[in-house]
Amino acid sequence: MIVIDASVLIAHLDADDAHHARAGALLEAAGATPLTTSRLTLAEVLVGPTRAGKLEVAMAALAQLGIDGVGLNADAPVRLAGLRAATRLKMPDCCVLSLPSR
Repeated sequence: MIVIDASVLIAHLDADDAHHARAGALLEAAGATPLTTSRLTLAEVLVGPTRAGKLEVAMAALAQLGIDGVGLNADAPVRLAGLRAATRLKMPDCCVLSLPSR
């Protein structure tokens, strides 16, 4: 399983993004390895397409990649608070890092 950050998905969905080609290459290199991210990250990724009226296109692209959105467990608030306090990362990034490996 590979946990994907919002920046990779945002770049992949936006052909005008400076990192579009690299994001596509990274996702393609995953091959048959399952891809996942937090549902909060998916919400972050979908803001731009929603604003642009392209939500359905973005959802189809994510489905084609087989992106599996993972929810937060009951212990997530404590784990996320600790990770954010220790790293000073933004909360969506903490959500990605805190996903359990399968």
